[in-house]
Amino acid sequence: MVNLPKLVKKTLADVVLQDGLVPQNQLSEAMNRQKSTGEPLGGILQRMGAISEIELARALSKQFNLPYIDASRYSVPKDVAEMAVVGVTSLPELGKYPTVVLDKIGKVLLMAVADMPPPEVLEGIERSIGTTIFVFISTTSQIQAAVKKYYPNGSPVPVAKPDGNGGGPAAKPQGTAPPASAAAAKPAPAAPTLSQAATQAGFKVIPAKPKT
Repeated sequence: MVNLPKLVKKTLADVVLQDGLVPQNQLSEAMNRQKSTGEPLGGILQRMGAISEIELARALSKQFNLPYIDASRYSVPKDVAEMAVVGVTSLPELGKYPTVVLDKIGKVLLMAVADMPPPEVLEGIERSIGTTIFVFISTTSQIQAAVKKYYPNGSPVPVAKPDGNGGGPAAKPQGTAPPASAAAAKPAPAAPTLSQAATQAGFKVIPAKPKT
């Protein structure tokens, strides 16, 4: 299952208002736009200039108790980039949310998002590819930079099973999944580890358990 709390009592609107990030009048305007368009609230607030990227990342991290990562500084393994394909046509709802696939460790898929997709959308991806999703929070510009570098043909959304039977590029056979130390083994120049990146930004990190 996606690493989201079963009960998230606070909404993004609650967090930004309580933390004094957005005044009530701007928040009300953004929420009215959301009702009309169905767009993510965070993206609307950013376009209005009511909140910065990093403020939104902090708010989402606080709302969902999820770790932060600078997606632009994570080295996406080639095998993962080949497995992740453009899936906007198959999962149109995910197209509204800045998302990038970072890694696949065993049966766990690491994804970074700049605004939280509905749980049912993430669960749909899990069913499609037979993995568990672990979500990190990043910023829109960091995700766009990662997509440009590793997925030049578009935003990657995995829709094919690892054996390639679901359509899209086939992944390599079993046994080629990156180890738990993939980030350290294939780092971008001077890229921090997950823990270092999160610590520098003031976020809490939930460390992954090493393979045994």
